[in-house]
Amino acid sequence: IDLLIWNQAVAENPDPKRLIPYAILGFEQLKERQKLQKIERGVHNACVEELTKRLENLEERVVLKQAKLDELKNSQHKVYHRLLTVLGRYFAQTRRNYSFEPNEENLKSRIDAINAQLNGPAQLKNRLAEIASNLNVLSRAPSTIPITTTTLVDEEPLDEDLLLEIKQFLRKSQDTVDHLTQTLKKNQEDITVIQKVLTPPTTLNIYFRSETITAILWKTNDGNFQPNGTKISLSFGYVPSIALRSVPSEKASTTNLHYLS
Repeated sequence: IDLLIWNQAVAENPDPKRLIPYAILGFEQLKERQKLQKIERGVHNACVEELTKRLENLEERVVLKQAKLDELKNSQHKVYHRLLTVLGRYFAQTRRNYSFEPNEENLKSRIDAINAQLNGPAQLKNRLAEIASNLNVLSRAPSTIPITTTTLVDEEPLDEDLLLEIKQFLRKSQDTVDHLTQTLKKNQEDITVIQKVLTPPTTLNIYFRSETITAILWKTNDGNFQPNGTKISLSFGYVPSIALRSVPSEKASTTNLHYLS
C-alpha cells in the first residue's frame, strides 16, 4: 500500500477512537470484506433478538412480581386492620372499669367547648344561619335594600377556612331546603290524589259482561238516586257501543251499579 494513501486515510478517519483504516486490494478482497460484514451483522442481529426476548421475559416477571406484591400488600392491610380491631376491643374491655385519664378528660372538655361554640345560642351555627338568611334576602331583592360599606371597612377580612365552612354550611342548608320543597310537592300530589278519590264522580259507567246488560239503580219517590230507595232493574239488549250521558254529581255519587247473572 502506498504510504501517502495510508497517511491520507489515517488523517481523514472520522472517529479515530473507534475506527481504524483497513487496506483492501482488488475486487476479491472487497467482496470478502463485504461477506465478513454480513456475517458480523447477522451475529449482531441475533444478539439483539436474544436480548429483546430476555427483556420481554424480564418484563413479564416484573409484572407478575408486582401483582404478587400488591396482593401481599392487600393481605398485610387486612391483617393490620384485624389486628387493630382486636387490640381496640381488648383495650376497651380492659379499660371498661377504669376512670378517664387526665388527657382524656382534657380532650372531652375541649370537645364539649367546641360543641358549645358551634351549637350554643348566638354562636357560629346561628351566625351562619343568619348570614345565610341575609344572603338570600340580598340575592332576592338587591336593588331595594341599601348596602352600607362603611361598617365593613373597619372589620378584619374573613379567613379562608371560615369562608369554606360558611360555604359548606350554606350548601347543606340549600340541600335541606330543596329536599323540603320536594317533600312538599310530593305531599301536594298525594293530597290531590286523595281529593280526586273523595270527590264524587260526574259520570255513570256501564260495563259489558255478556250480550245482555242489567243495571240496578236505587231510586226514591222524589226522583233522586239514594241507597235506601226502591231497587229498579233495567235490562238492555246487546249494543256494540253505548254513548254515556253525564249525570249530576249529587245523583251519581249515590248510584250503585251491580252485575246480575
